[in-house]
Amino acid sequence: MNKLTEQEKSAAIAKWNLIREDYSVLKGLISFNTSFSFSKDACDLIDNEANLFVQMFMGILDEGTNQLVFILPIKESEIELGSLEKYFYVTGEPLASDLVFKEERKTITINKITLNTNLEVIKNMETKDLPFENVPSISSEKAILEIQAWRNSYLDWMFMNSADSKMFNSFFVPTKDLTLQETSQMELKCVFAMRESILLNTAVPTLVFVTVVDEALEPEDTGGQNALNVVLNNTGNFASPCPPFCRMDPTPSSIIMAMN
Repeated sequence: MNKLTEQEKSAAIAKWNLIREDYSVLKGLISFNTSFSFSKDACDLIDNEANLFVQMFMGILDEGTNQLVFILPIKESEIELGSLEKYFYVTGEPLASDLVFKEERKTITINKITLNTNLEVIKNMETKDLPFENVPSISSEKAILEIQAWRNSYLDWMFMNSADSKMFNSFFVPTKDLTLQETSQMELKCVFAMRESILLNTAVPTLVFVTVVDEALEPEDTGGQNALNVVLNNTGNFASPCPPFCRMDPTPSSIIMAMN
């Protein structure tokens, strides 16, 4: 696991804060398909019980060539005794394999037929119980549109926002988006996206997280979870960029309001 001390973390963030104002360097660091991979080991380092959100810092590691990274704090129980390494990082690389967006929408249909005492049909009713969205998940179609919006406009957005220090330096991310709960879930893929903010009336960057599943290990559908009649998918995207949204105590409602 890639780990950092407080000093190394501060140096990496400081270098990003310099580079994020230089468009000529930025366009060589961030591409339309830059992605970050969170293994199960990495997800286990995140404190998703004590915190609803985690702040993921942008950083640059100087290892001969500039390496773009996300830096996250390690939860207390995973810090080795006496260790100064209290942060870990994941590296940004061009997407190397296909992203599979999976979404299950199951409708419950109830059919009631009533016979009278003469055994004649007097009533035939059919009702459909439509599924509801399971926040913080979003539909695959919406996520793909936001990813493609980033692909089509990220260079223009970085050019417009780098000169006056409006380029993001971190993201607040729901810890639920960084959780792998099933043995079949192998890793999380994170990519940049672009969505409209109703508060700013403009497009702002976000992150889309896609759970990569090993289909051979995926449990069979027993109907238990689907009895809740929710939309099941492997996608989440309630990440909030800082700037412009830099509250230190983001709440679910503030993130949703800011980013919708």
